[in-house]
Amino acid sequence: MKKSLVLILTALLLIVAKCQAQPERNIEAHADTAVITMLSVDAEAYPVITGVVKVMTRNGHPVWGMKKKQVSVSENGIPCRVTAFDPLSEAKPVNIALVVDNSGSMEYELDNVKTSLLPFIRSFDTRKDSICIVTFESIVDTKSDFTSERRILEQRIDQMYAAGGTAFYDAVCHAVDVLRQRSGLRVVIALTDGADNSSVFDLQHTIRHARQFAIPVYVIGYGMLLDEPLQMLADSTGGTYIRVWDPGSLNDIYLAVKDEILAIYSLEFLSQSASTLSDSLRTFYLEIEPGDEVSAVEVNEFHVTLPRSIMDSLKSQERRDFVVLYGGGLLLVGGVVMLIVYVRKKKKRSMYTT
Repeated sequence: MKKSLVLILTALLLIVAKCQAQPERNIEAHADTAVITMLSVDAEAYPVITGVVKVMTRNGHPVWGMKKKQVSVSENGIPCRVTAFDPLSEAKPVNIALVVDNSGSMEYELDNVKTSLLPFIRSFDTRKDSICIVTFESIVDTKSDFTSERRILEQRIDQMYAAGGTAFYDAVCHAVDVLRQRSGLRVVIALTDGADNSSVFDLQHTIRHARQFAIPVYVIGYGMLLDEPLQMLADSTGGTYIRVWDPGSLNDIYLAVKDEILAIYSLEFLSQSASTLSDSLRTFYLEIEPGDEVSAVEVNEFHVTLPRSIMDSLKSQERRDFVVLYGGGLLLVGGVVMLIVYVRKKKKRSMYTT
């Protein structure tokens, strides 16, 4: 009986502790509820942790204008100090890898794609942003390396022609490879009109490859195709899948993707827990106060794995702190003992002298 009571009390205490550590999530899922997506996290400079965050409403609209004062991060119920929260595109270069399907099935649609790409590339800040163009059919081809020269990009777009099969996954993997060495915001925007029939890589490899380098893949599905794998690719990498039926809407679609990219923020905060008693995997909660554009914001739970070098440094510091504390304690005890001995000896002398 006693054992059962102890187990029940222990379970209740664990439930209470969990409720205290986690923020409340009783937020109604309205259309204008903002959804936070953590695209990447970096803890190499721990306790400083940086991340890339996308904020969209449930009905798919980007949320702009978020301020640092609206953002809070907590760890085990302990508030962390947020030191920065800024639109990433304002402070750092935007790097876009445009992946374009020019397989044989695009023969009658490629001109619409070309026309839609022109206002898209003209909308970026050529002082800091760069775009590369990757085309694919049965093989993958880099039509243009990263450049800010609109004239070069327009020439390469005009040179595209339709032929061959569809190596979509290979093209996305190649786009990730050319982006991985770039600094700033890195994004793949890939358009395809059919199922992959020529790639070496498959869907799962493509997802893992993009996630490895924290590069979101935005996918535009054009015409008659299977939505599920394209939706999975976009969702799994932090991008968005957009289905297009009307060729005339492509121009607006590309500009809408650009607007969504501009709703990506850089986050920086200080972890308040330097203890190594917990695992290297840390859990954080990111909250953003509602503003003019949204009525509520969902709480985002994300995890950070501290690098081995950081864990080793924290353990070394913990050992040093223990030695200092233990050594100080020994000195204190030794001093007290010596004081007691001295007092006793002094009492004995006073007794003999009297």
